[in-house]
Amino acid sequence: LFVAAAPSIFQAKRACGKHFTIRCVGSSCKGHKSIRVVVVDLCPGCPGAFDLSKEAFEKLANPDAGVIDIDFH
Repeated sequence: LFVAAAPSIFQAKRACGKHFTIRCVGSSCKGHKSIRVVVVDLCPGCPGAFDLSKEAFEKLANPDAGVIDIDFH
């Protein structure tokens, strides 16, 4: 499972290849409450922390939700 990270996390490629655990905390959550992902790219326009791959997003919430609340470490 992979993600693109916001500039504040990506830090000029320093986060590329790093793993994060993402936990869904909103009312849109389903199935897996947390997943482990790897950062593979920068998301310069991301208003939040990450842009999740389709597969990663589907493990946490219904894709129709569009944006979900998360915690990560």
